[in-house]
Amino acid sequence: MNIRKIEGKTGTSYKITVSDGRGLDGKQIRHYLTWTPDPGMTELRTKKALQTVAADFERKIAQGYVADDHQTFEEYTEYVLSLKTRTGAKYRTIERYRQLLERINPAIGYMKLSDIRPQNLNAFYAELSQEGIRANGTKATAKVDIADLLKKRNIHYSSFAEQANIAPSTVRKIMLREAVTTSTAEKFSAALQIDCKKLFTFENDASPLSNKTILEHHRLISTVLA
Repeated sequence: MNIRKIEGKTGTSYKITVSDGRGLDGKQIRHYLTWTPDPGMTELRTKKALQTVAADFERKIAQGYVADDHQTFEEYTEYVLSLKTRTGAKYRTIERYRQLLERINPAIGYMKLSDIRPQNLNAFYAELSQEGIRANGTKATAKVDIADLLKKRNIHYSSFAEQANIAPSTVRKIMLREAVTTSTAEKFSAALQIDCKKLFTFENDASPLSNKTILEHHRLISTVLA
């Protein structure tokens, strides 16, 4: 941490600089705060107050409560996710966040936090509601009786879900012959060591994202910006 005294036309202020690792580009991330003492404060009171403000600023940065407006959304999101991981967020939650970021970062990831405006987000949400937005526009549907297949192998669907690293609710969808993503079908087939094409049929899906999925994107962005 560095504190620099600034003498200006309107009086004395202090610029506090705290380093916080490196960004995706390898450059040092620095956070800045300018603090001005109240008029009439003695030198001793100013010194004590400055130390308190600086320590509080450094603590907030360490805990992830302060964003540097010069950082891009993508850079700061990486910091937020690492913080959530350290504080016990579930693996599947972080994995879902990264799936959502595959659409979010191309849209606003390059923008500085201070430059993001409501119209940028509204344009992004409108884009998500368009047809053909899905990067992988193919859905997979089971063409065999998955429940029977698991029963013959004496495997309960919940234990298989853990083995395949797939949510139990998703395994149930497959068992009910509801559509899932191609990547999910591939993970499912790999866990059973069966060719994916023997278990699933595939068809192109150009439908827009559901309102629920769009809301998930919005909630993640709000979490980061908050």
